[in-house]
Amino acid sequence: MRSRKPSDLRAEILDSHITSLLCHIANISYRLGKTALPEQMREEIYPHQQAKETLERYCEHLLQNGVDLHQQPTIWGPWLALDAAKEKFVGKFSSEANKYLTRRKYRKPFVVPKKV
Repeated sequence: MRSRKPSDLRAEILDSHITSLLCHIANISYRLGKTALPEQMREEIYPHQQAKETLERYCEHLLQNGVDLHQQPTIWGPWLALDAAKEKFVGKFSSEANKYLTRRKYRKPFVVPKKV
């Protein structure tokens, strides 16, 4: 990026953007989350089959490593929906989640101009 030569990039810029965006979305969900027991997590995730399978692997992994989620609940963030074209959250938790998309006040020299 510093050289401004596309040949210096290790991946397409859009791929890199999407990859980092996924990490940011997970972090925002975590920040909005609350402690939850496995039963509560299963109830919320029920309609999402792939996510349900991931949750089961997560719970099993922790159990095999001596972590009892009934004794030590985990943080469970809300399921967030993103409007990819606008890069804004939509739906139930959108107003809270959208607050995390930018800072209200940046420190110098990292100030983002209002018009880019």
